[in-house]
Amino acid sequence: MRGAVGLRAATKRILGKLAFRAVSWASLADDRWFGLVGNTTDSGVMVSADSALSSTAVLDAVRTIAETVAKTPLILYRRLAEPGGGSERAPEHDLYDILRYEPNPEMTAVEFWEAMMAQALLRGNAYAEIERARDGSPLALWPLWTQFMKVRRVGGEIVYEYNQPRDAYGTAAIDAELPDANVFRLRGFSTGGLVGLDTIAQCRNAVGLTLALEKFAAYVFRNGAAISGAVESPGALTEEQYKRMRSELDAQHSGLTRAHRLMILEKGMQFKSAGMDNEAAQMIESRTFSVLEVARLFHVPPHKLAELTRATFSNIEHQALEFLQETLEPWFVRIEQRIRRGLLTAEEKQEYYAEFLRAAILRADTLSRYRAYEIAIRSRFMTPNEARAMENMNPREGGDELSNPNITPAPLAAPNEPGSGDELNPGGQDNETQPRE
Repeated sequence: MRGAVGLRAATKRILGKLAFRAVSWASLADDRWFGLVGNTTDSGVMVSADSALSSTAVLDAVRTIAETVAKTPLILYRRLAEPGGGSERAPEHDLYDILRYEPNPEMTAVEFWEAMMAQALLRGNAYAEIERARDGSPLALWPLWTQFMKVRRVGGEIVYEYNQPRDAYGTAAIDAELPDANVFRLRGFSTGGLVGLDTIAQCRNAVGLTLALEKFAAYVFRNGAAISGAVESPGALTEEQYKRMRSELDAQHSGLTRAHRLMILEKGMQFKSAGMDNEAAQMIESRTFSVLEVARLFHVPPHKLAELTRATFSNIEHQALEFLQETLEPWFVRIEQRIRRGLLTAEEKQEYYAEFLRAAILRADTLSRYRAYEIAIRSRFMTPNEARAMENMNPREGGDELSNPNITPAPLAAPNEPGSGDELNPGGQDNETQPRE
C-alpha cells in the first residue's frame, strides 16, 4: 500500500479542529484492533482477515473473485450526441488510462483492483486516496489499508481518519484525515450504509471452524498412527519367521511403486484391511462441509473452490453464468457507480461513464463464438469487422458494411436475353433480382 497518503498535504491536518460533539462512530467495535489481533471463536481459534487466508477455501474464494474482477477490462466511454445515441471509448480522457492501465505510477490496473477487491471481500470495505491536480481532476489512485481506516461523520460530512503505523517496508507512520472528496471507497454489503459489514468478523465462527478442521487434520497426520491392514496367522510365529515375513512384506509390498501387487501368504495366513475409521471419514465430510460454508460466505459456486461433489458437466456451465450474474455483477455495479460518484465532475457525468467489459469473461469456445458471429452478421446487427475486433483481428476493407452473406446478387444478363427481365419490363428499369436493402 502507499507510503504517504497524498498525504503530501496530509502532513498538516486537513480539517483542522474536529467537532467531536457531532461525531457518530461507524462501529462500536474498532476494526483496527480486530484486524491486528483477531477475535476468538467458539472453536477456540483466533480469526482475523489475515489468518483467514491460511484456509485454502477462503484464499481460493477471495482470489477467484478478486482476480476475475481485476482482469476484466474497465473502460471509460463517451456518449455520442448524434441521432441514435450510442457510445464510444474515450482514450483521450485522463481517467481512461487510470482505470484501464495504470491507477498510479507503482501499480498496474490488475494489481490495483485485485488489492482493492481483496480488502473489500475480507474486511467489507476498501479505500484508495484520490490524488488530484490543481484543477481537481484525478491524477492517481493509491490503495490504503482498510484496517487502519476509521470512518466518521462530522458536522454532516463524512471524514476518513487514517492511522497507519510504521511497517516493515520502511513506510513511515501516517496520521491524517481525508475528506470524502479525496477518498475512492468500495463498500460491500451494509446494513447502515456508512460502512460495509466486516465479512470475516461477522462470520468468524464459520471461518474458525474451517481453520480448526485444517489444524486437526494436520495434527492427526503428524501425531497419529495409521495402518493399511494386518496379516493374521493361525498360530504363533517364531522370531525368525516373523523377521522373514516382515522383510518379505516390506520388500514386495511397501511403497507407492509396489502398490496393488499380488500377496502370497503361507500356512493359513489371512490379510485383513484396516479400512477407514469413522472418525477419519467424518473429518473428511466435515472439511467438505466447511468448503461449502466458505462458498456460501463469499457467494461463490462450489466448483470454483474445487468442490465437485454435486457438480456435473451440464450444471457447471450454468454455475459459471451464475458466478457472473450473482457473484461478480454486484461488484461490477458498485465500482462503476463509485467511479461516477467520485471521479467524474457534474458536467462529465452527462457525457462519460465507466463500464466493465463483461463479454470478456463470457468468452465461449471457438465454435460457439463463430456461430454467434455468423448469426449476428446474417441478422445485420454486427459487421464482419466488429466480429474480427472481438477476436483481436485487424479490420478488412469492406468489412464495416452491414450485409447479408446469404443473399448473393444474381449475375447480370445481357439485355433482351432470357432471364434479363426485359421481356416483362421492356424499359429495363426497376428490375430487382434481390430484396431491397
